[in-house]
Amino acid sequence: MKETKNKSVCPVCSQELRSDDDCLLCSECGTRHHRPCWHRAGACGATNCGSTNAIEGAIIEDMAAKLDTPQRSQYFRHALLFISIAALTAFLAVKLLFRGQELPVPNLIGIHLNEARRMLQANGLKLKVSDKQYDNFIPEDKIIAQRPRPGSRVKKGRLLRVTASLGSKIIKVPDFTGQDMRMANLLLLQNGLKLGNVCQVYSPDHPRNQVIGQDPAPDSQIARAGTISFLVAQGPPSEYYLMPDLTYQSFTEHLNDFTSDLFQLDKIRDEVQDDLPSFTIVKQRPLAGTRISHGEKMDLSLSHHSSSTARYRLLKLQVPSGPASKRVRIELKDQQGNRVVVDEDRPAGSFLKLPLLVNGRGAVKIYVNGRLTMEREMN
Repeated sequence: MKETKNKSVCPVCSQELRSDDDCLLCSECGTRHHRPCWHRAGACGATNCGSTNAIEGAIIEDMAAKLDTPQRSQYFRHALLFISIAALTAFLAVKLLFRGQELPVPNLIGIHLNEARRMLQANGLKLKVSDKQYDNFIPEDKIIAQRPRPGSRVKKGRLLRVTASLGSKIIKVPDFTGQDMRMANLLLLQNGLKLGNVCQVYSPDHPRNQVIGQDPAPDSQIARAGTISFLVAQGPPSEYYLMPDLTYQSFTEHLNDFTSDLFQLDKIRDEVQDDLPSFTIVKQRPLAGTRISHGEKMDLSLSHHSSSTARYRLLKLQVPSGPASKRVRIELKDQQGNRVVVDEDRPAGSFLKLPLLVNGRGAVKIYVNGRLTMEREMN
């Protein structure tokens, strides 16, 4: 350090250093510098020093100024050591403080996903399934790997990533026989299997859509995602009839036939035919001679005169379900007035298709067990 008449001077600018100047001290030789001079030079300006480390502290500077050079150097080494220890102690204290807020990672291997989620949620942690793999030893939806590893410490709210098992690639074939096709498809989905071929046969001993055979057989081994083929019953064989030719016959005269169980009248259409009697059948579907089964749906086109407002309209109704039959009463109101067209007991849940002769604008009121349940226009 340069001195002039026992006064300290900055080795960079050679100006006197006063006690109230903003100064930095070289950590090696203890030479005082003006702060701007130190930053401008980038290192100690004392001869044969050149250190780039500086420390602050007016109290340390005043005490060091009273010491000779060897004492000053030793003093600053002790001061630097003290500062380093204090900084290390503060760092460790902060780390221990934050570590106190960390949680140990539990071992999730072999635990079901639902149980693992509940366990982590109770401890303030989260779970995410990042991958799924087949495993011949760990059942489906149980955890086979995790990150971070068990025993490590993580902050509260941390997301743990796991790999879940898809189960074994080889499984035992379930027994599908006796199940209906809806339940069989559900069992296929639950076991990771696919539907193969479906062969349908008539069987008087089994209800419709019941599985009566399968391939592969129950309890055999199959790869997951394999296919299962079914033999499905279609119930007893149906009786078949030949569709009669109804064209140019009176719909009114055959009305009872169209309300029987043999036919299911599905639609009635109108066609203007002034040269035919009203309500003559002019078209039919299925066509005459077609092979039909019991309860076949049928569409008819009926003639009507251009000057007449009378039309047949088809009322479709399902009787409400329940344990017992229902008393159904249907009232029709049109240009001819009010009249009751149905008043009888009908099986609960059954369907009713009733042709109604409506004059002009009409409407029906439907009562079930004496209670009005529906009003409907019949135009």
